[in-house]
Amino acid sequence: METSQTPVLTKQQQKHSLSGKKKLQGRSLFASPYDTYWPELKEDDEEDFNKVLLSALKPVSNPKVRVKWSELKNVPQEKRRDVRRELEMEAMKNMCREEEQKSRESLCLGVNAVTRGLNSSQVSSVLLAKDVDPKLLISHIITMCGIKGIPILIVPALRQFTKITLGFSCIALAIKKTSIEDFRELRHREVI
Repeated sequence: METSQTPVLTKQQQKHSLSGKKKLQGRSLFASPYDTYWPELKEDDEEDFNKVLLSALKPVSNPKVRVKWSELKNVPQEKRRDVRRELEMEAMKNMCREEEQKSRESLCLGVNAVTRGLNSSQVSSVLLAKDVDPKLLISHIITMCGIKGIPILIVPALRQFTKITLGFSCIALAIKKTSIEDFRELRHREVI
């Protein structure tokens, strides 16, 4: 009887096998050796600031116009769509569209728009949401504002306020440098 020999792998073959030693590979890590400064809103000032922010964002809101069913139920089904559009157009005409459009143009909404505004020096001040996860999404905005000397503030309830007033939540909001009067009016609006 012959004895069977167990195959033995050479060192070269062991390197390429699954059980062989693996080379250590470096991993990319996003980190900064510097501590980031997070200029958060103080709890004492939070209530007053929220009132000012709510009153400043109210004219920017885009209210939904809905036609009541009681107005449409007497209209034949084929004509309802046309009647609904006419009623919506009448309701939209009654609103101040010019003031709303002017207010909307004086804001940058979203991280990308704020970053573009900072790059082109169109921004005068920046508001950021506190509950952003991961913080890496907005850390570059804080650095850019620090370099350019633009005031920045981290607001705890920014997402909720933009959801209420604008209809969608937003983690970054900036006020553009518009004409001096418009800028002062938007930035220093008093709470009524």
